[in-house]
Amino acid sequence: MTITYHAAKRFVERAWKKERYTRCDVDRAKELLQKLFSSVVTHKRYIPLPTVKGYIAVIKENIVVTILEKNSRWRKRVKLAHIAYR
Repeated sequence: MTITYHAAKRFVERAWKKERYTRCDVDRAKELLQKLFSSVVTHKRYIPLPTVKGYIAVIKENIVVTILEKNSRWRKRVKLAHIAYR
């Protein structure tokens, strides 16, 4: 599974709770996410992060697009927008 740079940035911001971070932090997060999702193949839109509770990964065409909190309002908005455009 491929991890986008955006997803790695969101992981650093949300899961690691860092407001200031470097490119090195984002690269380490991307490597960690690639290890976590190396054996995952799914057709679902949302899956929980394997080792980090309370966060989900948004997936599109076998690519991790972003990381959201489980109880986030954004997830509801994304879901409603997806249903509206079907």
